[in-house]
Amino acid sequence: PRLKKSRLTDKTCPISFEQNVERYLDKASRDTNQTTGQQTEVNKTTFRKTSLTCNPSTWPFFSAGQGELDRIRKTLFSPTFNALDYSPDDLTILLGEIFIQLELDKDLKTSWATVQTLILSARAGMPNNLYHNWTHVADVVQKVFSLATASGLLAELCGKQRLALFLAALFHDIEHPGVTAGYLVSAQSRMAAWYKNDPGLLEKHHSIRAFELLISHDFDLLANLPTDDRVNVRKLVRDLILATDMGRHKSTLDEVDSLLGGISVIRSGNDGPASPAAGAGGARPSRLLLHMQMLLKCADISNPAKPLPVAMEWAVAVSDEFFAQGDLERTQGIEVTPMCDRHRQSRVALQRGFVDAVAAPLFRAAARLLPGLVPAVRQLEENRRAMDGLDDDALLAQVEAMRRSRAAPRPDGRAAPAPPPPPRAGG
Repeated sequence: PRLKKSRLTDKTCPISFEQNVERYLDKASRDTNQTTGQQTEVNKTTFRKTSLTCNPSTWPFFSAGQGELDRIRKTLFSPTFNALDYSPDDLTILLGEIFIQLELDKDLKTSWATVQTLILSARAGMPNNLYHNWTHVADVVQKVFSLATASGLLAELCGKQRLALFLAALFHDIEHPGVTAGYLVSAQSRMAAWYKNDPGLLEKHHSIRAFELLISHDFDLLANLPTDDRVNVRKLVRDLILATDMGRHKSTLDEVDSLLGGISVIRSGNDGPASPAAGAGGARPSRLLLHMQMLLKCADISNPAKPLPVAMEWAVAVSDEFFAQGDLERTQGIEVTPMCDRHRQSRVALQRGFVDAVAAPLFRAAARLLPGLVPAVRQLEENRRAMDGLDDDALLAQVEAMRRSRAAPRPDGRAAPAPPPPPRAGG
């Protein structure tokens, strides 16, 4: 069965989160008009019903053939998986394979066409940004379950929690504009006005758009779940996406400190098989939520913890997007964000600063909570040391060489698939 109407307007379903979203949209509509001083009515219907849905008949075929797909199936949760090696079409297929391998359809009683439509819609909702694009989304989905497997947390999660983690990773950046929230506020953008210039406006937008897709009458993936389960899954998806807001970063790490106290950050010799998540077995829901939030946060910024050549290529993509924003700010007469100024900011220094201030503290805290993540911490620290010997010219030269190698014909005579170069921001 399919829902006949959006549950946003289903007054018979007493779901506080959905009612809160309804009130939030109403309030945002009024606040937008007041903020801009315009009388133009905000069309909430258009906002809600922006068509992202796709026909499952457009589901792509794997470019390298069935044999290669069978081989990749066995390595889908590998820590060395590199999303940059695959085309957007191939990544779409691989996300479907992850869904199947995790048996996420076990409780859903839904059709494969519904799952395909959901994944295609998530892809359609990702702009072709320099960094925040479909390749990044697919990378985060794969990485979150790679880390969940390595940490032992995957075994602690029930099917609905796994489903929520998959959906949160899939939608965590939906409709990302390719610029920071700070830029949107400075540029007096409509999105910033809509969310009242909230520093976490992007994550709020991602969570609301995920919510809208999950209740779409065209393909309600959760339609056959009991009402309580349906509500809990959507609420968990929201809480996971909102946790990726860097404005909440310190409070999340403080929560880990409060939970674990003086447990050692890294213990020698802990690079073996996955260890159980600290306190995960039989944990209270709030504690398990923290485990899942940390896992998604790590997956979202996992680039510096990937094998060095891969980490370098992602570092260039991130700095490309930042510098494109700086160029946009400069042309619009807005004060250029320091980290986005290509004339003053080094790519390598940008990456080193990010690792020191954000990625390393996060991964070390996660390794305290989930000891199986220690190898990722060691990879990150090794990459950080390697960055000390690099300058921007060397970084760009190595990345360009990797991209040429990927584009070179393979033994079967075909060129290896690679994502097309996205346009510059504002282009």
